[in-house]
Amino acid sequence: ASALHQAAKDDFLVVFSAARDPYDRRIAEGMMRLEAGDYEPAQAGFHFLAGEKPGRPEAFVLEVWALRKAGKSQDAVQAARKSAGEQPNVPYLGLVGAEALFAGGEMEAARAAVGPLLQRWPGLVDALRIEGAARLAGHDPAAALECAERALRTDPDADELHLLRARALAAAGRGCEAIAALSLRIEAGVEHGDFLFERGRLYVEHGDRAHGGEDLQAYRTRFPDGPWAERARELLEGR
Repeated sequence: ASALHQAAKDDFLVVFSAARDPYDRRIAEGMMRLEAGDYEPAQAGFHFLAGEKPGRPEAFVLEVWALRKAGKSQDAVQAARKSAGEQPNVPYLGLVGAEALFAGGEMEAARAAVGPLLQRWPGLVDALRIEGAARLAGHDPAAALECAERALRTDPDADELHLLRARALAAAGRGCEAIAALSLRIEAGVEHGDFLFERGRLYVEHGDRAHGGEDLQAYRTRFPDGPWAERARELLEGR
């Protein structure tokens, strides 16, 4: 998935860099600053462009993204809310704000942010994903599972949605179904460490330390700097 995303981003940059419109070229310049880690100059440029051409959504979205990358989560949320008010027909302006809230641990606020989007666009996949993840964090696995399955009907290949569905199944006490769902993705060749870790964790929780140990060790070998590497080690040690 990361290679596809990189290819899409490269195509986007080629198109915008070659454009005759100065706005499009400056969007591309700002994206290159983002790629280089120059978040504040990129954000300032996007902010200027958003004011210069308020009818175009790209600068609004990218300004919020630059603020998030710079670690200014509250500024990102405020900018996203302001942008969403100015461009109510662009759902992704609301989504970037919801993403910022979710990343900051503000689950209820994230749900509140995606609520109006889902009322207007009931099948909006990213809004369903955020709603589902927030529901799961709020110990409502049934609602999380419903969100994941609704979103998967629109985007059946999205790894994050399959992962959300499996985690919701596990949280609902349906561990065997969760393991089966994770196994389908792993056997399909999905290169996403969380699938391997989650299956290993669930195997261990269900008393199958042999298969669980294989998955957890494989995770540590393939993703030594992954977010679950330390927890995988603890589970392997029986903690």
